[in-house]
Amino acid sequence: MVNASAEGAVRDRRVAVHEAAHAVVALALGASVEDVGIEPSGRAEIVYQMGNPIVVAEKSIVVAMAAAHAENWALNWTCTAFDADIESNVDHTRSSPDCGCDRCVSMRFLTAVVGQEASTEQLFSRYRHYEADAIRLVQSPAVWRAICDLADELLLRGVVSGADATSIIARHVRPEDFQ
Repeated sequence: MVNASAEGAVRDRRVAVHEAAHAVVALALGASVEDVGIEPSGRAEIVYQMGNPIVVAEKSIVVAMAAAHAENWALNWTCTAFDADIESNVDHTRSSPDCGCDRCVSMRFLTAVVGQEASTEQLFSRYRHYEADAIRLVQSPAVWRAICDLADELLLRGVVSGADATSIIARHVRPEDFQ
């Protein structure tokens, strides 16, 4: 579904689901949401409480991965990365140190968790672990309802404040259920 805003910008449900997933999964994992929007481009501003940097990195990986899996789940489809895709993501991340795409974010945090010297097998194993967590969260009924509700609101408004996003998400998801 595509909606046009008053300014003529196109609001795409896929983008709304993607950004909503970042926000919902982040909140489910104990982070806070500053704002989430699809205009002028997609973004979800997430704030993590300071603490163990490895735990923050692990949550960041799952939040980054959740968005693409939510896009797929919106089409009743589940897909996991092939080993070659993971290797390609590693190569892309190394060659594009300033890239802020979700795959680069997840790979940078993954490297921080497993260490620069980790074997390919260790990297793949941890990647699969976090990918499974992201899929499990996105496909859990309460989280999926929250993603859909927030995506609907994004399609209407374009941008949702952190307080409003948290209120929408809290109708379905309590962080303590996922800690």
